[in-house]
Amino acid sequence: MLLADAIAIAEARTYLAALADTATTLDGSLAYELTLLSLDTAYADDVPALDNTFHPPDTAALHAIAAAAISTLASHGLDPLQVELLHAMLDDARTQDRQPPDKQNPDHPQGES
Repeated sequence: MLLADAIAIAEARTYLAALADTATTLDGSLAYELTLLSLDTAYADDVPALDNTFHPPDTAALHAIAAAAISTLASHGLDPLQVELLHAMLDDARTQDRQPPDKQNPDHPQGES
């Protein structure tokens, strides 16, 4: 893996992890984590570490940065179809994170385990 590839992947992973950490709902956080796992799987788990010094801006800006970082992965060897799948997953995660608690996963109501 080239250094430029590793940097692009690390950026995408960092922004996805930050979105998962700052999600306002459990379903949203899990959806961002699933997107991150899909990215790792696309690179056969041969991925660089996250940047733990990153301080995320607001969620809307973070989403835009994550989407841009995912887009750059096509020029770093990731299949364009996989890039589109990651974009779709990112958008789905954002939608799930924005849903009010009463509209989320009706099979697991809040407060039950």
